[in-house]
Amino acid sequence: MRGDDDVCRCKEAAIRRGHGDSEVSTIVFTFYRQAAASLLLLPLAIALERRNAPAMSPRLLLKMFFYALVGNTLSMSLSITSLKYTSAAAASAMINSIPVFTFFLALLLR
Repeated sequence: MRGDDDVCRCKEAAIRRGHGDSEVSTIVFTFYRQAAASLLLLPLAIALERRNAPAMSPRLLLKMFFYALVGNTLSMSLSITSLKYTSAAAASAMINSIPVFTFFLALLLR
């Protein structure tokens, strides 16, 4: 898809800050992206779902934190690292194949 290819190119441009060898650390880029998403989505979630949300136990919050830390952060770090070694088109093709892998894993683990 053309949109995914453009997103990958934007990620690659953000990682490489214009001077060939000087790159933003993958961990730093992932942290800022996660922080920006949290700051933008948290007020919206609080405003829209405050009355409907059930109470959460500290154990549930801890589980959600670790699942997000491992799942989102690891996949984003791997995606950004893969852009250093492949083209934006190959990274876009891999992103589009994620639902296929998810489907086969769901069939395998049911």
